Amino acid sequence: MPKTLIFSIAVNGYNLQYSANLKSIVQYADRLNFSRVIVTRPHFTALGMEVAWLKLSLILAALRAGYDWVIFVDADAAIATEAPNILECIDTRKAFFAAHGYSARINSGVMVFKRCTESIQLLETILRHRNMSLPAQDDVGWGENGHVIHFSRQFPLLEILDQRWNNNSDPELRDYIRHYSAGPMRRHFKVSWPARLAYILCHYGLAAYTRLNHFICPASASLSPQLATLTASTLHRYPLFQTP
Repeated sequence: MPKTLIFSIAVNGYNLQYSANLKSIVQYADRLNFSRVIVTRPHFTALGMEVAWLKLSLILAALRAGYDWVIFVDADAAIATEAPNILECIDTRKAFFAAHGYSARINSGVMVFKRCTESIQLLETILRHRNMSLPAQDDVGWGENGHVIHFSRQFPLLEILDQRWNNNSDPELRDYIRHYSAGPMRRHFKVSWPARLAYILCHYGLAAYTRLNHFICPASASLSPQLATLTASTLHRYPLFQTP
């Protein structure tokens, strides 16, 4: 049986707002006997929305550690109880799998990577060029998604997943993963008021923490050193990324 890891990242209050989604990821993993990790620490990071880069660093670490397959699902995405094993629905001769979002470009909220030289090199290339400016056709304004779009354009082992595996645009679709990202699906996400209030408090707490962090240590505004530090601390806190 292939060694498979599925994980999500839910820091900066996302674990509160999207607790039901995270539960669905755990249930999916347990049903299919996948290893799974929900990253909820540190509770705050001054990277803010740029913490999205962490997913690529952790995927790369897990592949290097020996996992045959690594699946990432955003915290704001929910997996349906009837979702099949995604590894049985793809061309396993390929190495990177992602669906198009509502912008008709790859959405990095759901990604699958097979362990091979090509997938590792793709991730290394994206991370190495994380400070590179992107052409307008690929830029999404923040985070790693634009770089994933840009560097996967010429990647020969890319397979575009069926929209059902990352549906962030069609509320009527009988999907496997419903992604409540910014865009058409966000207004369909329902959350309890206590969870919403807790998330709002975390949001403003994060803003204050970020301003204080930049005041005390202005150099921390640079993405690269912060991402390296966060990756190292996450791997220490969650050793499953390195122990298939």
